[in-house]
Formats: sequence, structure tokens, C-alpha cells
Amino acid sequence: MRVRIFLLISALALFFDQITKLSAQRLLVPYQIKPVIGNLVRITLVYNPRGLFGLPIGSGLSYYILPLVGVAIVIYFATRTKSFLYLCSYALILGGAIGNLWDRIRLGKVIDFIDIGVKNIRWYTFNLADMFIVIGIIMLIATEIFHPRPATEKVEEKDTAKDNQTN
Repeated sequence: MRVRIFLLISALALFFDQITKLSAQRLLVPYQIKPVIGNLVRITLVYNPRGLFGLPIGSGLSYYILPLVGVAIVIYFATRTKSFLYLCSYALILGGAIGNLWDRIRLGKVIDFIDIGVKNIRWYTFNLADMFIVIGIIMLIATEIFHPRPATEKVEEKDTAKDNQTN
């Protein structure tokens, strides 16, 4: 059941990310600004050939290897968690990561189209995959802070750590 929920949330995140990107490509002209909520929220189709926030992160190959490593790490933690909230968080992160990785494999760049800001103070243009990743990370942090793990889970971790130290 947990695997199904994880896969469903990941698949839905990927689906909504890809459908909105395809819609943006079909309906928008690159770099043309379309206000949605005045100047606060705008739709602007851009293509990001670089990494997070358009920043360079090394050679061209690193734009494929780092996301694959990230996907593997998310799957590793998702398969080991007992927390439903953690599972949902990992699923959102995975769906978003695969969405952006799929763009990069298919196009060599990531499709971005959501542009927010006030006047000339703008955030980096982003997409739903980026939102899902950020929401997943915020959920992980909030769950860790506000939803402490059961004492039995903490005791198991301490016992495992002690066993590892004696070996």
C-alpha cells in the first residue's frame, strides 16, 4: 500500500509538471510576458540550460549525473521511512526531480514558465517540478520539527548506532 501511495504521488507530480510544461510550450512564445495576477505572477516561457536557479554546476554531464544521484538518494530514504509524511515528501521530490531530468534528457534544458516578483524584483523563473521539490523539502523539515518520531523509532536508531560502534 505504501509503495502504491509513493508511486501515485510521484506519478501525479510528474504528470502535472509535464502537462503544464507542454501547455506552456504550445501556448506561449519564449520570453513573452503574460500577466496572471498583475505584475506579481506572470507566465513567461524560458529554457534553462543550466542548474538550479540557472547557475552553472560544472560540466554538461553533471546536469544529468547529479539529478540521477539525487533520485537514487530520495528512493533510498523513501524505502526506509516509516513515516507517511516523509513518504509523501519524498514522493513529491521524486516526481519533481524526474520531471526536470526528463526535460534535460529530452531537450537538453529545463522548461520554466512561472515568474513571480514585484516590479523589477523577480524570483528565478520556475516550473511545477521545482515547486514540488521545494514543497517536499519544506514538508520534510516541518515534519522533523513539528512531528517528532515515536520514541520506539529513536530507541531502535540508538541501538543500531551502538551495535555499529561495537563492531
